[in-house]
Amino acid sequence: MTQRFYIISKYYNKILSIRNKYKVIKTLYFKRIKASNFKSFKELDINLDKFNTIIGPNASGKSNFLSIIRFFKDIVAYGLGNAFSLHGTINNVKNIALNQKDIKFEISLGNETAYIVSSFEKDKQRYGFKIKDSDYSLTIEAGKNHRDFKITHEEYRNHVQIYKLKRDEKKEKFIEIKETIQEGFITIIKKNGKLIFEKEPEDLPIEREQVIYDKGLLINEYGGDIFKDKILLNHPFILTGYYIEVQTFFEGISVYDIDPKLPKRAIPFTGRQELEENGRNIAIVLNNIYQDKKEQEKFNKLLKDLLPFVEDLKVDRLRDESFITCLRECYHDHYFPAYLLSDGTINIVALIVILFFEEKSVIVIEEPDRNLHPLLLSRIIYMMEDVSKTLGKQIIITTHNPEIVRYVDQKKVITIDRNKAGFSQMSKPSEKAELAVFLKDMGIADLFLEGIL
Repeated sequence: MTQRFYIISKYYNKILSIRNKYKVIKTLYFKRIKASNFKSFKELDINLDKFNTIIGPNASGKSNFLSIIRFFKDIVAYGLGNAFSLHGTINNVKNIALNQKDIKFEISLGNETAYIVSSFEKDKQRYGFKIKDSDYSLTIEAGKNHRDFKITHEEYRNHVQIYKLKRDEKKEKFIEIKETIQEGFITIIKKNGKLIFEKEPEDLPIEREQVIYDKGLLINEYGGDIFKDKILLNHPFILTGYYIEVQTFFEGISVYDIDPKLPKRAIPFTGRQELEENGRNIAIVLNNIYQDKKEQEKFNKLLKDLLPFVEDLKVDRLRDESFITCLRECYHDHYFPAYLLSDGTINIVALIVILFFEEKSVIVIEEPDRNLHPLLLSRIIYMMEDVSKTLGKQIIITTHNPEIVRYVDQKKVITIDRNKAGFSQMSKPSEKAELAVFLKDMGIADLFLEGIL
C-alpha cells in the first residue's frame, strides 16, 4: 500500500495538468449484469463499478463475460437476429452442458447525467421527468432449428425522478426547479406482442402517452413491423427522449485486444479514423491527432510522462500511400519505424490513444499488462482509474497477472474461475466476509497466487 501511495503521489501532479483538457463523457454505465445459460456461465450475477479489474486463470470465462457486453452492443447496432449470427448461432451462445432452451439476461444501467426525458402539463403546472437508472430483462427461447428463437419475456423498468419546470423567458425554454418532487418506477412489459405500461406508485403523474408512442407503433404494425429486431431497450417509439442516449451508450462500447504486431505494420491511409479493437490502424489515428498541434502536444506529454526516453513521434506517409508510425529517442536524431519498436512501447501508445483520444462510453481492455514493466504498469493503472473518475468513462480490464491487482483498489477487483462442474463463476473478494481476515494481511494478489481465491 505504501509503494502504491508513493507511485500515485509522484505521478499525480503530471496527470492532473493534462486530464482537465479532455472532453468529459458523463453517460450511462453498467451497474449490474446477470445472465443464465450463456456460454460457460450457468448463472451470473455481478455488480460493476466505473473501474473494474477482472482477474482469472486462462480459460476461466473472461472472454465469455465480455461476450455478453459485445452481444448487447450488437443487438442495439444490428438487431437481435444479426447479433446471434455474429456470435455464431443461438446454439453457440447457449451453455452446451445445460439442457435448457431459455437464455436469460438482466442489464442494469446507471445514469450519471440524467436530463429531462419528457415533459407534460398537469393542473396548469409543467413537469418533467429524468431517468436515474434502468433495469432491462430479456428471455430468449431457442427453437428446434439452430437459427430459430423467440423472445418469451421482455421487461424494461426505469427509476424516474419528477421535477417542476418553470419558463425561462430569456432562454425561451423550460428549466427545472432543482428539488425532486416525487420518485417512482415506470415499467414496460412486452407480452403476446402487446406493450403493458405500469407505474409505481399509482399516483405517479406519468401516463402511458409520455412513455410509449402508440401511434408510431401502430404505423409500424401496418408497415410490416420494420422494427421487429428492436428490443424495448432501444426502440425509438419507447421513451423516445431517452432512446438516443441509450443508443449512443451502446455504440460507444469498445472491447480492445491490442495485438502489438499489427500496429507495427504500415497501413493504407484509407482506413478507419477511430482505433480498431486490435489496434492495427493506430498510424491513421495518430496522423489525425497530429493534425491539431494542441492535441499533438497533449499526446506527446502523456507519452513522455510514461516513457521519458521518447523525444518525438511522427507518422510517415510511404510511397505506396500507406502510413507507418515512427519514434525518435532522446539519445540521437534517428527515427525508428514501428516494426523496430518494442511490443511494450506499442502497447503504451495504444493505451494513451484509447484512454484519452477515443470518445467511448465503455472501454474494455483485454490484458493491458502485456509486455509492461511492473513500475510502468502501476502508473497505467492509476491513469485508468483517474480517467474513469474524471472523464466519466467506464473501464473494464481483464488479466491473469496477479501483479496488476497489487495496484488496484481491492473493491474494484472481480475474480473469475470455473467450479467443479466446469461453469464460470464471478465474485468480488472484498464482499466475502470469510476473506476479510486474509485480505487485511495478504491482499488479493497474494490470495490469488496461493490459490485461496
